Amino acid sequence: KVSRIGCDFLHDEIGSTDTMHKLRHWCGTNLYNNTLDLRLTQELLGHADPKTTAGYAAYNAAGAAAAVLSLTPRRTP
Repeated sequence: KVSRIGCDFLHDEIGSTDTMHKLRHWCGTNLYNNTLDLRLTQELLGHADPKTTAGYAAYNAAGAAAAVLSLTPRRTP
């Protein structure tokens, strides 16, 4: 099983206590955070449903605050 071989390598050769699943989640989370592209992340992770991928796109309070502050008020003539 590929997962077992990968975990054995992580544990025995690298000394990590992580699993292949944790590594996949780390990759997906960082991919989304670096691109902010949910569709790209979905495709690269092989998810059929974007709801599954949404778990990798954690709410970012600093990003939300910056987005609100970037809004320009409308001026009325």
